[in-house]
Amino acid sequence: MFWENKSILITGGNGFLGKNLTMRLMELGAKKIKIADNLEKQGEDSYSLENKNIEFIKCDLRERKSSIDICDGIDIVFHCASKVGSNRYYIDSAFDVMSSNMIIDSNVLNAAIKSNISSYIYISSAFIYPLERMQDAFGKAILEEESFPANPVNSYGWAKLMGELSLKYATRNNNQLNGVVLRLSNFYGPFQSDDYNKGSIIPVLIRKAYEFSNNNSFSIFGNGSESRTYCYISDVLDALCISAEKSYEEHFIGPINIGSEIPIKIVDLAKKIIKISGKKINLRRIPSDSPKTMSQTLDCGLAKNILDGWTPRITLDTGLEKMYNHYLNKKI
Repeated sequence: MFWENKSILITGGNGFLGKNLTMRLMELGAKKIKIADNLEKQGEDSYSLENKNIEFIKCDLRERKSSIDICDGIDIVFHCASKVGSNRYYIDSAFDVMSSNMIIDSNVLNAAIKSNISSYIYISSAFIYPLERMQDAFGKAILEEESFPANPVNSYGWAKLMGELSLKYATRNNNQLNGVVLRLSNFYGPFQSDDYNKGSIIPVLIRKAYEFSNNNSFSIFGNGSESRTYCYISDVLDALCISAEKSYEEHFIGPINIGSEIPIKIVDLAKKIIKISGKKINLRRIPSDSPKTMSQTLDCGLAKNILDGWTPRITLDTGLEKMYNHYLNKKI
């Protein structure tokens, strides 16, 4: 079995993606998983998954020594660690986001090279694509080759683009290190932050619906005419695991878009969540500046070709119901 004899490192393993990935790898039979996280996200002060096959290390990957220590004895790295947040967070903390993420990426990649790691899966983002390609709410989906000429939406996107190129050049000069670049777009699921200031839109709207009463409101900013695509976490995990296995056959894979290809307006997303809640809720729109991006739809045809026919299997309606039920169970 592929995963049983692999020593795996997940950076940012206490975050939304990291937790779900850890559980998936344990289901696949992984016996040695090392988690590295600074426990900064969501204000958590301890690692929340307990298992004899998991080693948790609290560390700051902006420190070079920490990166070197965690890579010792590792076969596969899933590099998920980065500073992430809402669009407002990326605006207000642009320099910190870019500088921190570039330092983290550089430290972990250099440590992986020194430790002779076999496979390095880099988690990139749809934010690397040019702002100009995100102005039509229902325009043509974006292909991987459209990342250049470069003009990412924000500093987070610029840092991710630099991380992609760094891995590409590192594998070009190192036959030992195999690399994978996956550009994820708007994925959601259990353990995602519902913080009103820094959380992602689906868990935030679910929280608003859950907490709704006559004393508060259910609102979105602007008229909600911008569109997004949403991919459930289990489908994303499929792509990560398939690409990791294939990295033992190919020296460099990607970049590959990973996400749904079905856009939905934000206002319609909000209405779906209201319907799932079963409550009588009037949707309120808060006046706001026009969104910087009207869309973020990726063409995922390359993933289907390279990753054994990969395509999202969980519909948005099913995923939202799963997410809402998970939130209810967490609050009970």
